Amino acid sequence: MVSNGHKYSIHGFIDDATGKILGLYMCEHECLLGYLEALRQMLTNYGSPKYLYPDKYSVFPAMSQKFTLEEQLVVKKTNYSIWKNYGFSWY
Repeated sequence: MVSNGHKYSIHGFIDDATGKILGLYMCEHECLLGYLEALRQMLTNYGSPKYLYPDKYSVFPAMSQKFTLEEQLVVKKTNYSIWKNYGFSWY
């Protein structure tokens, strides 16, 4: 919370091995824009990671909801097809 009384979300990418912050973005709500900006910073400054994975408090549905096996396969296939163009895998 800042002095104006509003709460903000920090979107970020952190290297799990070193703890180094690779990209950060702060805005009023957790949103796609925040993650895309933090991702842009990371890709621009450090290149593509081998893997990406969210923390357990994430808004990403694969971590926060229970899916049937069929739904899980669709999510995996979609994530793979989107991210494979950038040379890394989603958890």
